Amino acid sequence: MLAALTPELKTTLDKVVTSNKVVLFMKGTKEFPQCGFSNTVVQILNSLNVPFETINILENEILRQGLKEYSNWPTFPQLYIEGEFFGGCDITVVILMYDHEHKVLIGLAFASSELVGIFIFRFIICNVATNAIANGTALELSMGQLTGPIEQKFPKLTR
Repeated sequence: MLAALTPELKTTLDKVVTSNKVVLFMKGTKEFPQCGFSNTVVQILNSLNVPFETINILENEILRQGLKEYSNWPTFPQLYIEGEFFGGCDITVVILMYDHEHKVLIGLAFASSELVGIFIFRFIICNVATNAIANGTALELSMGQLTGPIEQKFPKLTR
């Protein structure tokens, strides 16, 4: 089987994901999603008032197969933020379901890829801490020690 990700397609995809702050490769359009997962991510981005571009992968089979190689991710939708692959519907939903504070954080994280990494780290640490407390395991670090530097650098994120 020939590789779908030709050098020309890779160049085009690089240009698309770096020239738009937020791009969603999806089944359908933001006005008319063609699958529930694509619709879910569209609704999340709309609820956060995040401006984003969409590309309908159903219109081009070569694009659809090439994107799977480009992102090394087999399913759609695929969300890119500032030129970097963020994830699919599952990642977006899990992060946003945590609580209201995290919805604010992820909304602001679209402004900076550094914040996306910080948010994901904080989300994971919060879950680890919650599980450790539920299991009666002692934690070496308090959440204040973990989140304090984030709050100092980005005070508006936690307000």
